[in-house]
Amino acid sequence: MLRLHGIATLCALATGLMGASGIQTDSGTTAETAPQQSTSCLERPIVVAYLLHLEDQVMAYWVVPEDSLTDQAVVVRFRLAEDGSLLTYEQLSSTSQRVANTVELAMQHSGPFGRIPWNATCIIGRGIEMRFENPY
Repeated sequence: MLRLHGIATLCALATGLMGASGIQTDSGTTAETAPQQSTSCLERPIVVAYLLHLEDQVMAYWVVPEDSLTDQAVVVRFRLAEDGSLLTYEQLSSTSQRVANTVELAMQHSGPFGRIPWNATCIIGRGIEMRFENPY
């Protein structure tokens, strides 16, 4: 099962706000100056709903290898186009390359995730990080 540390973490990562002072956001502003603008986007129910929809679609395709250890996790970063397709995908960390491969397959096969609504376009092209943990 895809485990997030709450949808707010997913959203914060989507805008590049990692909570550390001076970290660059995708728009080139620092985390010190960007939170107010980005937070309003992240608080929109449509953005939260879209990201939950994306999560559901990925989970429908993710097949964890049966013999995987329970403490295995994968963190990925991706960017979405306006039509909901993946612009980029990268693996940031993994405790198992085998599990990481299944996450990548799920991301590839579950998209596109549907056109991003006009009032959620603040997430287009922004890095979104997701953590997948073995549910078994």
